[in-house]
Amino acid sequence: MRRLALRILIVDEVYHLLAGSYREQRASLNLLKYLANDLRLCIVLIGTAVALLALQSGAQMNSRFRPFELTH
Repeated sequence: MRRLALRILIVDEVYHLLAGSYREQRASLNLLKYLANDLRLCIVLIGTAVALLALQSGAQMNSRFRPFELTH
């Protein structure tokens, strides 16, 4: 990613983060934090309302990602 000079990362179906154990969920969310901080990436997460629950489970993640709902 660094070599490609990536500026934005779009992650679809974020609700799959909930499929793992609590420890796996935390690891996935920490990886997203690391990518945003270390590579200075803009990260867009796409998913259902369940995905929003996964992100709101931690104060740091809740402050990093602002929900935006697309309507029909």
